[in-house]
Amino acid sequence: MDRFFTVDECGPVLCGSASGETSILDRDSLAELWHTGFDEFLAWTGCGMLVLSQPPRLLDKRTGQIRIDLSGWTVVSDLSRSFVDHDAMLPVMTQRVDQRTYVARLTPQGIRVLGAIPQWLRDCGYHEGLLACTTADGGTGVWRLRAS
Repeated sequence: MDRFFTVDECGPVLCGSASGETSILDRDSLAELWHTGFDEFLAWTGCGMLVLSQPPRLLDKRTGQIRIDLSGWTVVSDLSRSFVDHDAMLPVMTQRVDQRTYVARLTPQGIRVLGAIPQWLRDCGYHEGLLACTTADGGTGVWRLRAS
C-alpha cells in the first residue's frame, strides 16, 4: 500500500494510484488484480470499470478484460460528479454519425441509445437529466434526457 499516492473505493474493488497508473486491488487481500496503462483514467459504472481514455472501453472489474469496446463513443462528463466517486455512475455517451449525434447511456445490458439529435454536437456536459453541448454553429443546445 505504501507505493500508492492514493487508494480510493472503486465500487467492489479498490483503486490505488501511483505515477500515472491505477492498480485495481482486491478489497480483502489488497492483492493487485490488474492495472491500467499510463494516463488511463477509470470510473466505476456498476457495469464494470470504464476507461476514460481514447478509445473508451468497459472492463471487467476483477480481470481487466474488455467487456464492451466503446470506440466511436465519447463519454460525457457529469458536471456534478467526480470520476473517483463511491457510487456507480451510468454514463451518458455521444456518437456523431453523418449529420446526427446519437445520445446513449451505458447500462448493465450494454449501450442503450436514447435518441438522436439532427446536428453535430461537441463539448457536452451532463447534469441532473440535462445534456448541454456546443452546436456546429458555435451556439449552445440543451436537451432533457429520460431518467433511464
